[in-house]
Formats: sequence, structure tokens, C-alpha cells
Amino acid sequence: MSADPKLYEYVNCPNSSSHLVMLFKMPYHLPLCAKKFPSDELARCPYNRTHMYPIADIYEHIIKCPSYLREESHSDAKEDAKDCDAKESDAKDWDADPPVSTYDPNIHCEKNPIIRRLHGATRSSRRAFREKERKRLMDLNTFP
Repeated sequence: MSADPKLYEYVNCPNSSSHLVMLFKMPYHLPLCAKKFPSDELARCPYNRTHMYPIADIYEHIIKCPSYLREESHSDAKEDAKDCDAKESDAKDWDADPPVSTYDPNIHCEKNPIIRRLHGATRSSRRAFREKERKRLMDLNTFP
């Protein structure tokens, strides 16, 4: 299992040039280092929080940032979104359906041979419930 070789490259911390940090640890290192070495001269890239540049150079970086997703590369995604919107408009109107009574699982269980158990009751009430269940299941008489 080989890892990406770029992950294990060491890079200099933008807050303190004496810090050498592995690339994959940079997102964890930057907030801690920013507390110890605050800098008003550095600005963060809005597309990747690990990109920190001098304020004079940040606008140039934003234009060329590799983390920014260009619109041309996602033209297919926009077309797919338009297709989804068209499908949603063609969807059935669920409010126009006639009202249906709600499903009650207790009624279903009482009419079918489903073994039930009473939780959180006293011992005597559980015993009475078991007797009623035995009688109910025998009355259904759907066992082979």
C-alpha cells in the first residue's frame, strides 16, 4: 500500500519559517501556529485554508489558485442540475392524491400471527399480556 509521495513532503509554515511541517499535517498545524505567531501581513485563500500569502499577493493567488473549481470544468454538472430541475417539475403532485388513513402497526400485529412482547410493565401485567397473546394466537389458528 503506497501513499501519495506528496503527502510526506515537508513544507515551511507560513507563520514561522523555522517550522517544517508534513503537508498532510498542515491543516492541523496552521490554526495552532497562528495563535502563537499572529500575523497581520498574511491572508488566507478562500478556496484552500492552507494557502497563506502576503496581502499584496493574495489577489494574484486567488486568480491562479489550483483549488478553485473553474466553471468550464463543471459545465456538465450544471446541465445535470438543469435536468434534475426538469424532472422535479414533471413529478407527480402528492397533494392531489386522496387522503389515506395512517398505518397503525398494533392493528396489523393483532390481525396477524406476530409474536409480541410487553416491555416496561410489572411482572403481573406481563404475565397477563402473555396469556392474552397465547389466546390471540390460538384463535387466529394460522399455524401449520
